[in-house]
Amino acid sequence: ISYDTKAQLDIPLTENRLVLKTAIGDLKAEGKSALGDAMQLARRELTLVGREDAILVEILLSDGQSNTGIVPGIEGQIAADTGIRVISVGIGSLINRSLLQTFANDTDGLFFQRPSTAALIEIKEHLDINIVASDVQLKKELPSGLRLITAVPRASQVSTAANGVTTAIWRLSEL
Repeated sequence: ISYDTKAQLDIPLTENRLVLKTAIGDLKAEGKSALGDAMQLARRELTLVGREDAILVEILLSDGQSNTGIVPGIEGQIAADTGIRVISVGIGSLINRSLLQTFANDTDGLFFQRPSTAALIEIKEHLDINIVASDVQLKKELPSGLRLITAVPRASQVSTAANGVTTAIWRLSEL
């Protein structure tokens, strides 16, 4: 998403890095600065088109200045409420460090004064999350006539069916 007097979606969400690099290379600075509108458009793209299991991240290359459209601070708060992490990277000569840092602080994001190789490495590490499984359960069925009296840790759920089989379930997250 790029913005000047208005925000526009230059390319939809993609994993194609060449298309992304080309779009960034084609950016031109002109007109006013509708930062809040751009953040709103980014939020909509992430929440409506993004994968359900994805980490929602907005990487904001900006000086943090805004002089038209939606107030960026409001969109920053909505991003935080929506679970979108904002990674702010300052560009230009008059950087509104306070605003860009607030976005990062409020959204579990990051702030960098300017682009750098170290910033790229830190961004990658910040977003590198490995989830092997979620909601893993351990389930044990006891034959008819046996029942569970106690267990350490306690089972999350214990039930006995009509046929007398007792089932105990432990959730890995609770262990």
